Amino acid sequence: RAHSASYDLTEVLHAGANVIGLWLGPGWSRYPRYGVPAGPLVRVELDATLEDGTAVRIATGPDWRTRPSHVESIGGWGFGDYGGERVNETRRQPRWSAPDFDDSEWAAARVFESELAVVPESVEPNRAIEELRPIAIEEPRPGVFRVDMGRTFAGIVEARLRGAPGSTIRLSFSERAGQEVTYAQRSELVVGPDGTGTFRHRFNYVTGRWITIEGAVEPPQESEVRAHLVRSDYARASAFTCSDPLLQEIHDTVAWTFECLSLGGYVVDCAHRERWGYGGDGHATMETALSHYDLAAFYGDWLDDWAAIQDEFGNLPFTSPTYRGGGGPAWSGIVVMLPWEVYRRTGDRSHLERSWSTIERWLAFLETKTVDGILQLYFDERYTRDVYSFLGDWVPPGGVQAGGAPDEKRKFFNNAYRVWAVRTAARIAERIGRAADAEVLLQRAQELAEAVHGRFFDPDRGLYVAARQTYYALPVLAGIGPDAVRDDLFRRLVADVEEREHVDTGIHGTWFLVRLLLERGRADLLHLVASQRDQPSWGYMLAAGATTIWEQWDGINSRAHSSFLSIGAFFIEGILGIRPLDDTPGYLHFELAPAVGVNGLAQASGHLDTVRGRISCAWSVENGRAELSVVVPPGSTAVVRIPTSSPLTVEESGVLPANSPGISAVATDDGEFTCEVSSGSYRFTFSL
Repeated sequence: RAHSASYDLTEVLHAGANVIGLWLGPGWSRYPRYGVPAGPLVRVELDATLEDGTAVRIATGPDWRTRPSHVESIGGWGFGDYGGERVNETRRQPRWSAPDFDDSEWAAARVFESELAVVPESVEPNRAIEELRPIAIEEPRPGVFRVDMGRTFAGIVEARLRGAPGSTIRLSFSERAGQEVTYAQRSELVVGPDGTGTFRHRFNYVTGRWITIEGAVEPPQESEVRAHLVRSDYARASAFTCSDPLLQEIHDTVAWTFECLSLGGYVVDCAHRERWGYGGDGHATMETALSHYDLAAFYGDWLDDWAAIQDEFGNLPFTSPTYRGGGGPAWSGIVVMLPWEVYRRTGDRSHLERSWSTIERWLAFLETKTVDGILQLYFDERYTRDVYSFLGDWVPPGGVQAGGAPDEKRKFFNNAYRVWAVRTAARIAERIGRAADAEVLLQRAQELAEAVHGRFFDPDRGLYVAARQTYYALPVLAGIGPDAVRDDLFRRLVADVEEREHVDTGIHGTWFLVRLLLERGRADLLHLVASQRDQPSWGYMLAAGATTIWEQWDGINSRAHSSFLSIGAFFIEGILGIRPLDDTPGYLHFELAPAVGVNGLAQASGHLDTVRGRISCAWSVENGRAELSVVVPPGSTAVVRIPTSSPLTVEESGVLPANSPGISAVATDDGEFTCEVSSGSYRFTFSL
């Protein structure tokens, strides 16, 4: 992967060149199956056309020379110890890249062949997106300086420091106010002969808020320290504001957290402890991400990584491209769910077509682990242990991070998810013209659903395995059990949320909950759980000073994590009500069902930039009277759903909707006014 040092190579070779750069850190020496030796690896090819038209190619080979630079790696480059960098100003060689520089004392580069396949990245490069400046610099003890960057970020730091010539200044990075270092994130600056030096990340990055500096003779000035959020340079595609400060802060924090976790063309769980591309965390973030950013290229590249890492049996690990970490079918199954969600929002079938072989082979692999319609525990010792290979809803309230033998909940979880994945694969097959495959998959999904229902449903209790929100929502989404059973499960889910007024879910369960309640038009319940300030809630994290979302509801482990970002979809798809429809992907025909006045909320506005243009929605409520303004882009149509118990009060630009140009199919049903609208701008007023 060319994400760690590509910016450095382009600095060396100058802007405007076509550079293929591959840099593998010291951790890659742990993967002998690729034939990669210990130490850094560089492959560069530069094609340039000179002013006289001459074509020149410069490429790595046996004529290249090398020497250790003034920057070297610190740490083990693995779980909990990605370390940092030592910048040694005493070893810096001025003008080392000048044409007349004498490199005769440098050693010849080592050339070798590897089985490692190098594929092009079809994703935006990493960029420094936003600059952060310190909000405070303190001296907690003599000679030790603590820099507060104001909020947690993932990216690079630059600091101008002063010390005794040749001395070492240590920098530690932390996501917690009470700890100087978290997850062994540390770097060093060896001061130059003039007593000064500049530390700057070049091949690594950090995640945290606080920087502790030890060994400097004086504190840096605030103007001498800066940090940058670094992520893949995808475009922001939405905006959201509302009248509730807590909801606004949750929205903004969720979006910022996702940006901290999306470096190098894939989504990581956390950008400090693991940096692994977990498929389960991809599930938990995808609707939020797709409703806020233009990620077609980003996700297409990540799906290519998943395809590249699939083994000869069709099995998939639980992370990609990093090939490490625990999980289960609901981690590997990102190869089914993600391309479908990208297709729904873009209408581009290429993601489905590119993923089809991966999907087909993975589903076939699962069949080899199935007995009487029930998926059995399986694991691959190449990348994880059995105790971390059939996980269920990870870290629900009160849950701990531990593996172990699968209990009934985890067995049901994985089998029910598998049914959902097969149903989704059938939809994909139908969309790419594989009608026969779609029919076979639908039949198989029904057979599996019946087997799962027969194995796990308790008729005396009327539920599957446990009376918790996760196990109410999952079978409804997966289409398991008779209609009456699913209707009753949804009724129980609603009652449980209303009674608890909180979520009762882990990573996947929260994703299930948000998705199902949005599909069923129950934004009021999502507003209810999002408005809480005690555990378990997003508000509790913020009240505790969080500036990124935590891994667990109680904040025990990582405090910059992907676990609970799924609530982000609620703001665009729930409060603003901008939702894609399966039968007309790419927002050709979409739903506008804003939660006007939900639970007393007074105002909300925002937009979503789609492949067809910008969809806008703004609403406000005052004294029981509401105003809703929407914009439908050219070439699109929408069904508008307005919550009102007095449909006769609805007007559009001062006239009855039936008399308004661009509006058709006016209908009322159970406290809701609906109509079809063509492209254009509309202003509805009505009694709430």
